[in-house]
Amino acid sequence: MKKKCLKVKNYGELFGLQLKYSYFCGTIKEDNDMNTMTYKGYLGSVAFSEKDNVFFGKIEGINGLVNFEGQSVQELTEAFHEAVDDYLAYCADEGIEPDKSYSGVLNVRLTPAIHRQIAILARQAGVTLNAYIKEALEEKVEAEVAM
Repeated sequence: MKKKCLKVKNYGELFGLQLKYSYFCGTIKEDNDMNTMTYKGYLGSVAFSEKDNVFFGKIEGINGLVNFEGQSVQELTEAFHEAVDDYLAYCADEGIEPDKSYSGVLNVRLTPAIHRQIAILARQAGVTLNAYIKEALEEKVEAEVAM
């Protein structure tokens, strides 16, 4: 995931679609056919409706549902920024915590072979299975955030 500003001759270079050119400034990451943008630490999903000829998305990881849309990448980016700013202002006015809360408890499904390997590695490291997995995930997340 990289922050960049670029002129896109056709959005097909960015979204796999055949459209005209525009400027795009921000952060975008393609992951399993899911395009995302970030602004002020908030993640916005991005999709395209061929039927309506519009880009659309929603702010992810918040205590509510906030959508945005635009007919170009520039319009979509501006709409996303405005949606985040409006949502944060609304939360401040209402005294609402904007970020979705997470319990910190997560069930992870593994194959029995991986489960066994992790259990062995945790034992060799002298830590619990939970502590081993927690450390591995923290290292992975820190490496991703540093990119």
